[in-house]
Amino acid sequence: MNPMAIQRVSWDSGRRGGVSWRTLRRKLNQTFDWKGAIQDVLGKSISIYWAIRGGYIYVVHYPLYDGLNPITDDPFGELMEANSPIAIFASKPSHRRLPNRLKPVAIQINSSPDSPVYTPEDSQLWQMAKHVLQVADYAQTQIVEHLFKIHLYMEPICVCMHRRLSKLHPLHQLLKHHCRGLLGTNALGYPFLMAPGNGSIDKLMLIGRQGAMTMMRRAYNDLSWEKTDFLANIKKRGLWDKEKLPYFPYRDDGLLIYDSLSNMVKEFVGKYYRSNREVMIDKELQDFARDVSVGSGKVKGFPTKITSKFCLASHLVRIMWMTSAQHSVINYPVNHYGALTFNSPTKLYKDKMTAMGHYGFTNLPRSFTCMTQSALSMTLAAMHYDRLLDFVPKFPEEKGKSVLQKYHDYLDGEVTCKITQRNKQRFKDGHLPYPYLLPAWIANSIHT
Repeated sequence: MNPMAIQRVSWDSGRRGGVSWRTLRRKLNQTFDWKGAIQDVLGKSISIYWAIRGGYIYVVHYPLYDGLNPITDDPFGELMEANSPIAIFASKPSHRRLPNRLKPVAIQINSSPDSPVYTPEDSQLWQMAKHVLQVADYAQTQIVEHLFKIHLYMEPICVCMHRRLSKLHPLHQLLKHHCRGLLGTNALGYPFLMAPGNGSIDKLMLIGRQGAMTMMRRAYNDLSWEKTDFLANIKKRGLWDKEKLPYFPYRDDGLLIYDSLSNMVKEFVGKYYRSNREVMIDKELQDFARDVSVGSGKVKGFPTKITSKFCLASHLVRIMWMTSAQHSVINYPVNHYGALTFNSPTKLYKDKMTAMGHYGFTNLPRSFTCMTQSALSMTLAAMHYDRLLDFVPKFPEEKGKSVLQKYHDYLDGEVTCKITQRNKQRFKDGHLPYPYLLPAWIANSIHT
């Protein structure tokens, strides 16, 4: 459900991206045989050093979830602790010249070195470990990646766009479709989610509203505009290796969409600005940049001045990516994977049998929570108000419309065909298809 959590484990993260093994190792339980578990999955004798240097090891963990506490007044029972799990995966080579497969090695229940570790051999406790991971992942996805990094982070940019760019400005004519619905959705949706006691977060999630606020404060300290760059994000997490990580639709399909939007924006900017000087003397544009960065927007890392056509295009494509494709891949999967409590629980309960090595239905949320989870998931992800670039006929100027129409047709034609064929092949290979980056699935704006 969340493509933003996985990272490669690197011996030198500065060069290859990903998580440094030296940093990760401090959190791992050293009494567990990590080397043996990795060898079992890879099917060969190999040291941890060479497995990492070879690019075989990946991790999913949730530092923003570390040290949080569960709510204390749940009406349906005593909740399990708010664990911050660490899952280690290995890219298993095929002996039949087939693509590598990402296989689970083990899940450590919490990020403290004395936390228990479970593997697929641990029967019911392995199921518990997977559910502990899903609890943290659901919170990370919906609170940080969705609510904070998309809804709340893009709001000041859209406010400044409406405030600083006149309605006749070509960038206003373009961006208004990518900002449509965001302000109203946030104004109505935030109280619905975050109201003390009666909000969906307090009803649904193990950490409740207070834990959610803590996660967002932590995320804010590490967030800057540079991190909205799709290509840089993939590189930083060390995920470009298609041999070791062949199935990663967010990367592969996302690259098609991002490149298309990037090329479109460059052509669009070229239609309206003949030189870098014309960019710099556009008072409305410069007022917009200043307002977003150091004015009322306070978006860290956003430039106070747009100094060139290239600079303008690079920031425009990030705005369009975040409000359309990135929102699609974070929001819409929740309807398929996050609406079913058995697949992705939002909290877990203690049971006297759990300590004896048993785990089952009594540890899962009750019917009220399940219904609330399904209702929220469908409310968030069942509606597509529009589709990517479907506003082209409404664009007022022919020189801009011609560029938008060209890429609308390219996305609906060649890109859609390519992703559809990829999904058919993924299904044949035993993987899940990934429809969330099909242009027809991508909405223009953040309206749910």
